[in-house]
Amino acid sequence: MPEPKLNPQIKELEIGIRNLRNILIYPLSVRDQLKMKEVIKATLDTIFGSSGMEDTEFVGFIVETITSNLDKLIPLVTDPLIENGVEVDILSEMTNKQFSEAISIIYEENFSFLLEKVTSQLEKLKEKILNLSPTNLPSLKSASVTGIDLSTSSEKDIETEE
Repeated sequence: MPEPKLNPQIKELEIGIRNLRNILIYPLSVRDQLKMKEVIKATLDTIFGSSGMEDTEFVGFIVETITSNLDKLIPLVTDPLIENGVEVDILSEMTNKQFSEAISIIYEENFSFLLEKVTSQLEKLKEKILNLSPTNLPSLKSASVTGIDLSTSSEKDIETEE
């Protein structure tokens, strides 16, 4: 039987205050993203609600969101850390540098494509809006509706009707 092929998005990170050990950081599954839907929804609402968020602001906002929700996120992207038969809090075993590396991995593997996608979609929308000039809009004079005359009345036509 062939050996299972591991997801290339799985990253290994060395953590530990005194004793170093490796943990695996997995990409978020769709199910896990659904568990985090309120956090993700609030994040996207903020991103789309802001006018002209710069790339650095976008990245900073995503990193802040990850950081403030890491206690919910860590169990979704790592295996439990078990030592001597007892589960150990992963965050209590990380230095600041290891913590920032974990955030970087989580961002790169799960959210970095959002910046590219959002920027691409906004550029397409901008192009469509800019291409809507009055010359590209349909003319009411050329509209044909059966039984209705769309031409404007003159004073002479009004006098004739009276």
